[in-house]
Amino acid sequence: MSRPRKLIFLILLVPALARADSDPGPREWKPFHYRFRILLSDSTNRIQAIAGVDFKLLGRGVREISLDLDGLDTATGKGMVVHSVRLGEKELSFFQARERLTIRLDRLHPKGDSIRVEISYSGIPSDGLIISRNKFGDRTFFGDNWPDRAHDWLPVLDHPSRKATVDFEVEAPSTYRVVSNGRLESILRGDSGRTITRWKESVPISTKLMVIGVARFSVQYLPDAYGVPVETWVYPRDSLKGDYDFAVAGKVLNLYQKYLGPFPFEKCANVESTTRYGGMENASCIFYTEKEVTGKRANQATIAHEIAHQWFGDDVSEADWSQIWLSEGFAEFFEDFYTGSVFGKDSLAQILSRQKKMVFAYDRKEHAPLVDPSITRLNDLLNVNSYQKGALVLRMLEHRLGEKDFWDGLRLYHEKYRHGNAWTKDFRHCMEQESHKNLKRFFRQWVHVSGYPVLSWTWKTGKGGHRFDLSIHQMQAGPVFRIDPDLILYYGHQDTIVRRLDIRSRATRRGWSIPAEPDSVKLDPDQWILMDQKFQATGSRPR
Repeated sequence: MSRPRKLIFLILLVPALARADSDPGPREWKPFHYRFRILLSDSTNRIQAIAGVDFKLLGRGVREISLDLDGLDTATGKGMVVHSVRLGEKELSFFQARERLTIRLDRLHPKGDSIRVEISYSGIPSDGLIISRNKFGDRTFFGDNWPDRAHDWLPVLDHPSRKATVDFEVEAPSTYRVVSNGRLESILRGDSGRTITRWKESVPISTKLMVIGVARFSVQYLPDAYGVPVETWVYPRDSLKGDYDFAVAGKVLNLYQKYLGPFPFEKCANVESTTRYGGMENASCIFYTEKEVTGKRANQATIAHEIAHQWFGDDVSEADWSQIWLSEGFAEFFEDFYTGSVFGKDSLAQILSRQKKMVFAYDRKEHAPLVDPSITRLNDLLNVNSYQKGALVLRMLEHRLGEKDFWDGLRLYHEKYRHGNAWTKDFRHCMEQESHKNLKRFFRQWVHVSGYPVLSWTWKTGKGGHRFDLSIHQMQAGPVFRIDPDLILYYGHQDTIVRRLDIRSRATRRGWSIPAEPDSVKLDPDQWILMDQKFQATGSRPR
């Protein structure tokens, strides 16, 4: 999902009732495949649907299962009403209350059995499936599930750890085209002016990523990126602008695959949409707000961010809501990486400086750790810590480990947890395995403890300019940080002396011999370390 600075005004519109400590689901059974048949109409916002839920029994004595599904609100007339539940030819009894659908099984099935139930239901979605009109006044239908709004229109276990494969079969007026997760299976046009479109996603994904987009689309098929089909879906009146804006997707994909390995899904479709957020990383089917289609390629950062999510957030998903930095912090890091790779060091420096200032301001206000289990409203997780601080922590980790071990560790982490879920400790273990370094302290101080170091430092030379003395003091009120910034001594014609420091106490003094007095001295000029130097003093020379 795109950065929180674009979401603040939108979040205020969302009744953030979902809780970060929500139950991740039962242990006795788990869904492994969903099959949704959705009928859409231009004459009403009411949808008719049949959901097939394939699940496996993990325990004995399972008599009933419960799914998340928004029930009917009689005051608004919105919500889903279940009409029947079947297991093969058998009708099953069920009970619907508020946001839960409880289904009574026909008998006790053995542990390990795989069972499919079919749920027939209908209703006007209160959320999740956004039925509205786009900026041109045309009717559109878009899934918009983050964080746990899939169950406003689909019967699911609505938690990122409950991943499954999914098929969508959408029947709609033939004036529309339908895009969804995975691979296009078929398009059947009937005599009644309606079309049935089938999509199949064969990679397990979280329910927040299971979507459809139904609108009048212009579709462009771009050259494959390392064999990955790349598609652009935009509104016809935006086709020239959108095709130009989204053409950079191939460049982004090529860069990421060079460093991370093969793209994890069947295609990469970039879709103009009329939804709530600036960008949403739906697996293989990324939605971008219609406001970002300008024909000026002003959305490159968002494209880089959302495509990075396909590896981190979609393929490897956070195990619980509190771990969201494993999704958003990673995507923000890769957005920075793309910017530096394409636009250069100066552009990256501006971004890093801005991110640091955002982290400092947020910490003064909230003073919360990166992983914060105390957050109870899911939308509150879309904060500076999850995005900007998460990205800066990864940058510090690259500095600590070195380029090779860092990227080897990222690839190991993705490969080990691909198609699954991970915790922060899982990521740490992968980075430790590749680097052969103990990173427990690093993760404790940057992920699980709030704050950041504030440094006051001075330097001076002696012995005719051949002696260099450095004094550093950590000024923050909180705990002492261990950091390893680069100290660079600059001489004429870009000659430098670089020394990697190891600062682990409140006061640090170092001294060493140098060949000559430097023209200037800078601490961490490439902004590898999340630290504030606003109390920095200029260097002093003896008279």
